[in-house]
Amino acid sequence: MAQIPPPPKIDSDLADYAMLRDLFASSGFTLEAICGRLNIGKLSDVDPLRVRHRDCGVPATAGDALIHLFVEGKPIEPAVLDGLIPERDLLERLKLVEPLADGQVAATVALYPIEYIFIASDRYNSADGLPFEGFDELVYPCLFETTARFLRMLPRTPCGPVLDLCSGTGVAALLLAKTSEHTYAADLTDRCTKFASFNQRMNGIVNSSVVMGDLYQPVAGLTFDRIVVHPPYQPVFRHQQIFNSGGIDGEQITRRCIEEAYVHLRPGGRLYCVAQITAREKPVDQRVREWLGDQECDIGFYITKRHEIELFAARATLTTKGSELDYREWLRAFARMGVRSLDYGLLIVERHAEGGREPFSISRKTAEAWDPADFEASFAFEAARRSPGFEARLWTLRPRVTPSAKLEVEHGIGAEGGWQLQHYRISESGPFEAKILASQGLAHLLGLFDGMRSVEQCYGELEQSGASLARRAYVDTVVAMVSEGFLRLQ
Repeated sequence: MAQIPPPPKIDSDLADYAMLRDLFASSGFTLEAICGRLNIGKLSDVDPLRVRHRDCGVPATAGDALIHLFVEGKPIEPAVLDGLIPERDLLERLKLVEPLADGQVAATVALYPIEYIFIASDRYNSADGLPFEGFDELVYPCLFETTARFLRMLPRTPCGPVLDLCSGTGVAALLLAKTSEHTYAADLTDRCTKFASFNQRMNGIVNSSVVMGDLYQPVAGLTFDRIVVHPPYQPVFRHQQIFNSGGIDGEQITRRCIEEAYVHLRPGGRLYCVAQITAREKPVDQRVREWLGDQECDIGFYITKRHEIELFAARATLTTKGSELDYREWLRAFARMGVRSLDYGLLIVERHAEGGREPFSISRKTAEAWDPADFEASFAFEAARRSPGFEARLWTLRPRVTPSAKLEVEHGIGAEGGWQLQHYRISESGPFEAKILASQGLAHLLGLFDGMRSVEQCYGELEQSGASLARRAYVDTVVAMVSEGFLRLQ
């Protein structure tokens, strides 16, 4: 295995980090330049193997040279580098580049823009072109789709202090510092801590702190408006790397993050956890409720991807070069635990503020093209429907059927022959996936919900049509249809 390069330098003069930011700005080291040189649509399209072997041409500008070094991961001749980037000594002082045995210069890290900041992480290919080998404390690159999904799911509204748990490069803490009073990036390993500290200094962000320790240990006694966490959630038959190994069911770290969150959340504060949790005899939201015990919390789990255990175990066994015995033992382990599926998505846990109301637990399977705004709206509605005065407000709102809703009418051959109506089925695929069997009356009712009439007006028209539905049953129907995603209120 090749020697592991040291992390970038974190005790340089602040002027060095400012010079590095100036270099990036003046050289055009931008997302657009990266996508253009690599001919990709977005940063998460970077393929570690293809980008190394693809010939993107000899660097012609300073921006090209930075992309060549830090994104393509290729070495460069010193004379070429010096001709394009006279500040090579700055890159060397910060331990971002080093000479190879053959005299060329290579990057010690991967480095790239993420939104409006720059992030350094461990490389995803080898400096000398040999097959890449990971190592236990590898600081996971955050330009791939997994991190892009995590960052997309995080709220960016102004708030007080934020904790980024299992922070890795510290990317979430640094991005959220823009809208937060102060952020803390916490991770277990010294290597992650050094990378996060370097990234904080490189971006000149002052309202963020980097701490090291086992989960909440380094922030003992502190409370937060938000805790965001992207824990190691991958089920592994054998330990691989710290950033991805979540135990045999993938929940070893995730469960602790959730169980210990309550005392670190302020009243009304929320935990946002993007992870993969197993559905067993009980759905995920009910299992999380058990983990939290009698703590007063609301729980919402929004599933963006569901993995069948047989297919997951087969792929994971092949990826880790395991044997058929590994595959069968994994399935036996899942069977012993009662695992029915592996559900990936966003878990929101909110600590109740004073004035207690009934806590809720919900689980929703999202459409393929999900939108985090739908998760926030769903969570807010579940809280609102349990709050005083909600029903009075509901009558004034205007319901509208979601555009993806469909009404299916099924007929079958009757006992005496001929087609007879069997049932109505209403389905929708956005924002959530849901299907219900319905009566003719419910199908008619949904036709009234056009966004123009209030809940009260729709009920009046339903009564005029001769349908018989008690007000209580009507309200419950409207609430349930909104909760499941069939209706939007405006």
